[in-house]
Amino acid sequence: MTFDEYVLKLYDTNGNGKIDRDGRGEYTAWKRALNNKNIANTRQGYAEYVALMERTNQNQRAADTQQALIAAAGSGNEAAQTFLTGESTLGTIKNIMLYVVAGAALIAFLILRKK
Repeated sequence: MTFDEYVLKLYDTNGNGKIDRDGRGEYTAWKRALNNKNIANTRQGYAEYVALMERTNQNQRAADTQQALIAAAGSGNEAAQTFLTGESTLGTIKNIMLYVVAGAALIAFLILRKK
C-alpha cells in the first residue's frame, strides 16, 4: 500500500474510494493530515503501518514453513525430521558405532592391561 492509499483509507469514511466534500468531514480531515504541520505525523503513522505489515508477513511465512516441515516430517521425510529434531538416522547410527568402537577399545585395553 502506498502512502496515498494509506491516507485515503484512513479518511475515506464511507468507503467509496475517494475523499468527498459532502459535509462528513472527510475532506477537512484529509487536508489536515497532509498539511505542513501534520505531514510528519502522518508519514510516521504510515512507516509504523508498513513495519507492522512486514512483521506480520514474516511471521506468517515462518508459520507456513513450520507447518510444511511438520507435514513433511510426518510423511517420513528424513530431511524435515532432521531439521525439526536435530537428529538424523545417520547421526544416530554414527553415535551407536562410536559407542561400539569405544566399548571395544575399552575391552581391549582391559584385556591387554591384565596380561
